[in-house]
Amino acid sequence: MKILFLEAFTPQRKGLLSAGTKARWGTICGEVLKNYLIKAGHQVTSISQLVAHPLKGSLARREMAYNIRCYQKLLKLQLDRYDVIFIFHIFQHFPGVIKKILFSLGKRDLPIVGYTHGSHWDPSDAFRFIYFPGFQIVDLACLDILDRILVVSEYMKQTLFKNISKLNPKLAKEIRKKIKVVGLPINPDLIDSFKTSRRFSHFTIIFNHTFIPSKNPVMFLRVMKRIFKKYNINLIITREVSQKDPAAKLIKELKKDYPSQIFLGNNLPLNKYYRFLWMSDIQVSTATHESLGIATLEAMYTKNCCLLPNQCCYPELVGDCKSILYSYTEKELFKKLSWFIEHKTERRQIGEILYKRSLNYTPTTVGAKILRVLKEVVKD
Repeated sequence: MKILFLEAFTPQRKGLLSAGTKARWGTICGEVLKNYLIKAGHQVTSISQLVAHPLKGSLARREMAYNIRCYQKLLKLQLDRYDVIFIFHIFQHFPGVIKKILFSLGKRDLPIVGYTHGSHWDPSDAFRFIYFPGFQIVDLACLDILDRILVVSEYMKQTLFKNISKLNPKLAKEIRKKIKVVGLPINPDLIDSFKTSRRFSHFTIIFNHTFIPSKNPVMFLRVMKRIFKKYNINLIITREVSQKDPAAKLIKELKKDYPSQIFLGNNLPLNKYYRFLWMSDIQVSTATHESLGIATLEAMYTKNCCLLPNQCCYPELVGDCKSILYSYTEKELFKKLSWFIEHKTERRQIGEILYKRSLNYTPTTVGAKILRVLKEVVKD
């Protein structure tokens, strides 16, 4: 099978990656999928290797310039050489634009398969509503045009169907037929390359999420303020925190009271990020929006005990390991966190269970599901 692979834009080139979300899932997840398809014996043409990467301007300008260059390159390619177009992120490379290019070139029978990593049809996806308001119908058109839609969780599939049904039940059913739940891969080889048997000298909690409203870092920090008063622990915050963020004030207060116990990573380079995950004890999420959770999957793989809200994709992610799910209140998170800090044996048993759960998201497992979808649509 000959696959034209449209990668998402990533802000940094390989070798300089940080633990930032876009760099991590955009490059790492996309790259391991592409490598899997190649190893499986298929011819994969990478759009990123065919276009010049913008190096100047703001992040937003570079991302838009990259997307436009990809469209321009499509116009020049001999598209009849390919069996399928695979889009890693349909909110970067719009399927509608790509379909129009195909139709304009008389190539109507080339199928398009694409990932939606989030959606305006998920009301909890605050990031999209803040930065891209009014795109609901554009998002819907992107989904409708695809021949197959890849999503990362059953939760995401049901969320799309439920909310699109409120607008157009018939269209929602048609879209649901095209949705395939395939997950998203972590990169075990990369994570293992930074594995260490060392542990931090103090019990360590790690918060490895983006500081955006839908991750609710303020709730986490308020709980941590109470935890610090009760326990002698360390806290690692892996991501950059803007001084304008509401959480910045709380971090400043905690840093003042516990200067040697709080480490601010400011988007750690990946070598330190993965090493710190291996060395930590507990990872916490306070997210109100999560379609899968790569940060949590990586923490699971490194045998952290992950404490997660009993909502979004998390129940699906952890399976029968329900003891780590908490009702979404500060009181419940404090109780859950306190219990696992005090119970080392149970905490480590949970880490082992979650590690095994994370193996459902290896490149081989996820890649095989995607390959079945690609073969199905090409056969059709």
